Amino acid sequence: MPTIIRRKADNVVTNFAESASFGTGVLVFTKIGGGEVVAPKKTSSTHEIIDDVTHPAKPWAFCLTYIDGTYTILTDVVDAMNETLTSNNRPELEVEI
Repeated sequence: MPTIIRRKADNVVTNFAESASFGTGVLVFTKIGGGEVVAPKKTSSTHEIIDDVTHPAKPWAFCLTYIDGTYTILTDVVDAMNETLTSNNRPELEVEI
């Protein structure tokens, strides 16, 4: 089931996952394509798990918000990241909902 992890303070999506839980008191999630991640600084006080969502066509963590079932691209974040990537001769991010 597609899952996102969203930061409560500003609704920014920090992770896209296959599944997630706070069963151990900290966030544990399965990455898309497999592999478990333990994120000890992400707790149910700071983040929330939203299950059964459609992931964007081209998702990038920290580049999107998710509010009331709607993704919004944070263009200022994407632009800043792309500026850094371009200055280091790396390809730009493509974020698409």
